[in-house]
Amino acid sequence: MAYHYVVTAQKPTAVTACITGNFTSPTDLNLLVAKVSRLEMYLVTPEGLRPMKEVGLYGRVAKMKLFRPPYEKKDLVFILTARYNAMILEWRTGTNGELEVVTRAHGNVADRIGKPSENGILAVIDPQARVIGLRLYDGLFKIIPLDKDSTELKAASLRLEELNVFDLEFLHGCSNPTLILIHQDLNGRHIKTHEINLRDKEFSKIPWKQDNVETEASILIPVPSPLGWRLAARWAAGARALSVVACAGARAVAAAGPRIYLVAIGDGELQLLAEVCMEEEVACLELGPGGDAALLGVGLWTDISVRLLRLPDLAPLHTEKLSGEIIPRSLLICVLEGVCYLLCALGDGSMFYFTVDQETGVLSNKKKVTLGTQPTVLRSFRSLSTTNIFACSDRPTVIFSSNHKLVFSNVNLKEVTHMCSLNAQAYPDSLALATDSTVTIGTIDEIQKLHIRTVPLGETPRRIAYQESSQTFGVITMRVDKLELAGAGGGGGGSGGGAVAARASASTSAASSSGAAPAPHKHAPPAVDVELHNLLVVDQHTFEVLHAHQLLSTEFAMSLVSCRLADDPNHYYAVGTAILNPEESEPKQGRILLFHWCEGKLTQVAEKEIKGGCYTLVEFNGKLLASINSTVRLFEWTSEKELRLECSHFNNIVALYLKVKGDFILVGDLMRSMSLLQYKQMEGSFEEIARDYSPNWMTAVEILDDDTFLGAENSFNLFVCQKDSAATTDEERQQMGYMGQFHIGDMVNVMRRGALVAQLADTAAPVARPVLLATVTGAICLVVQLPQELFEFLHQLEERLTHTIKSVGKIPHSFWRSFNTDIKTEPAEGFIDGDLIESFLDLSRDMQQETVQGLQIDDGGGMMRDATVDDLIKIVEDLTRIH
Repeated sequence: MAYHYVVTAQKPTAVTACITGNFTSPTDLNLLVAKVSRLEMYLVTPEGLRPMKEVGLYGRVAKMKLFRPPYEKKDLVFILTARYNAMILEWRTGTNGELEVVTRAHGNVADRIGKPSENGILAVIDPQARVIGLRLYDGLFKIIPLDKDSTELKAASLRLEELNVFDLEFLHGCSNPTLILIHQDLNGRHIKTHEINLRDKEFSKIPWKQDNVETEASILIPVPSPLGWRLAARWAAGARALSVVACAGARAVAAAGPRIYLVAIGDGELQLLAEVCMEEEVACLELGPGGDAALLGVGLWTDISVRLLRLPDLAPLHTEKLSGEIIPRSLLICVLEGVCYLLCALGDGSMFYFTVDQETGVLSNKKKVTLGTQPTVLRSFRSLSTTNIFACSDRPTVIFSSNHKLVFSNVNLKEVTHMCSLNAQAYPDSLALATDSTVTIGTIDEIQKLHIRTVPLGETPRRIAYQESSQTFGVITMRVDKLELAGAGGGGGGSGGGAVAARASASTSAASSSGAAPAPHKHAPPAVDVELHNLLVVDQHTFEVLHAHQLLSTEFAMSLVSCRLADDPNHYYAVGTAILNPEESEPKQGRILLFHWCEGKLTQVAEKEIKGGCYTLVEFNGKLLASINSTVRLFEWTSEKELRLECSHFNNIVALYLKVKGDFILVGDLMRSMSLLQYKQMEGSFEEIARDYSPNWMTAVEILDDDTFLGAENSFNLFVCQKDSAATTDEERQQMGYMGQFHIGDMVNVMRRGALVAQLADTAAPVARPVLLATVTGAICLVVQLPQELFEFLHQLEERLTHTIKSVGKIPHSFWRSFNTDIKTEPAEGFIDGDLIESFLDLSRDMQQETVQGLQIDDGGGMMRDATVDDLIKIVEDLTRIH
């Protein structure tokens, strides 16, 4: 039996749904983000998005909608998971002051029969919060009446004549809930409405319909009346043009020439509170924190000075003359670690900073630093609940406080002219950074954290390989060009055509290039999109694209590996391709290309034509192993620098994945799960020694040890198979048995043996054979093997935690983690849910004590004793250190 522990090292980053509303209080504007099976609540503040609460959900969020019943002062959230668990959630502050998620109602709305709609799940809520509507199955519309005191969501099914529904919504202002939908039949697309009788739970009539709308119509947006927007308030400084404006809270200051105006932002009005005339024209303004008694910083032309004024009467407090002849261009007043600072950036890239006495406005501790050579703009932003400063210039800098000292940290950008905090659904805690020609969205990493650098390619990367000997990366990319054929567009009578790049990209702007230009298609229209695949050679240190090799116009690069073959001392990039023909259901031709990168030059060393697409390439005992359509083939490298076919194995539908260990080869098939091959060196052949006969559609495979294999399939499950080497009959030996199964809830698309951190020898939680998983939503997970004693102990803890920790939506943990496909659902086994185990550390001491009650632990001498809270904390903390 194999025992495994699976834990999330990096949570999903892909946003699957988001909504804004007043969830935490009637006056709070919140952003609720769903990332697969996690909910993140943010508060929208003037500084940006502030994280408030993050919770896990025992399900994949399929639909998320907000609504507000007439009897509620806050918005509620309706969530439907991919396995049809429905719930209504409320965010409220608990007795301990912590934000809590309360399940107001829940239920499972699945049917035993019914064909799930190919157009996906549709969920709508009546604008008056009378009913929730769901389209889960073709020909059925489910309604859930909303009652104030109901804690169970019960759905009634209504027969829907329209089968192919693309979108539906509830209309505003109807006495009875009225549904509008777009559907398609043999005659085209149509719009139709249905009025719902809630008492009888049926459609009562069709108030209106419109036949034969545009064939591309796919989205409905119900609009309440009145329509449009209006200007809420306006204020002008007479005939004077405003040159500088600053704002903080409900106060705004504006300058027109030497005059400064203080304006209050009220409910639908702007009111002038005070004005003052300075000696010189105003160059920059800054409103500090403090509300009605805040400090106002003013930078002046001509006399090159900074003035501090006090709101609300704009009384002068302090004047600071700046040395030199460069005018101030940007001011910032902020509090860092309890110390108030004034920063003044000049037009030459230098900056003065002072400490400010907030009572008297006196500036002291004057210091000067050079940030760049161009005018600098100062902006504050919030990151990890602390205030930081971003200096926009030709050398962008982040300024933060550490031990009551300002620290200047360079940013990995060349030039930034403006910056602001970004309040967007998909970019929490982000910054928008503008240059003269681009806008970049990014986040500031923690200090001393692994920096992730994004290298824009301008085209889609498909595969990557690292070659240590040349200190380069090989990257396969794909771009779409316009193929302009001869004679297209009139005028010229040229004899040739060519591909025109849609935009500049890595392969078009590489330092050098090779490969053939795309040939015109025989029967193509005058201009057609063509996909072009390239092999890029990228410098390991600078990420400069050193070379781009373009493949044929109908050739798709599908696999890439860096390898050293036979006794050849050189390292090669091997590229596997498929040549596609639109008339063929699968590729019938392809190539394996070997390239050598040396002294700044890419040389094609060998080419092997193959009968199919090369899905995977792996270095195998000094030879090259390839999966080509349904076959696994082994090529040896000859002294003539040619690839020669040595042996093949044919028993697959489509062999998508290969992993090797010693003489063993694990094959992941498109729809026939996994099989294990052994290479017979003496005979020069493959032998299939074991197979999993379950119909699993694989997305990734990995070898854990000589007898144990990990697989992921397309219903978001993990499973472990084991070959029985001790079996007495050949039939038993050839059949892989299931040793574990687990619903991970995300699609795994790559597995690699390895760990994120070094494993410590002295630990209360010994683990072995770590495997990293990466998913399509950006999550990174870790699977490790456990000793049997530790597995059994953690399994007991897991069972107790499922009762101690109340799940959001009241979905059972066993239901969420059960192995689930379209044809079967079976309980999880052989895996420990590390995310649940690690949540033990977040419990209060009382709840931890309640959880540990009755648990037995080995005292180290083979005797069992009662476990303490500290015992569990040490074990769980050691488990958290493996990722």
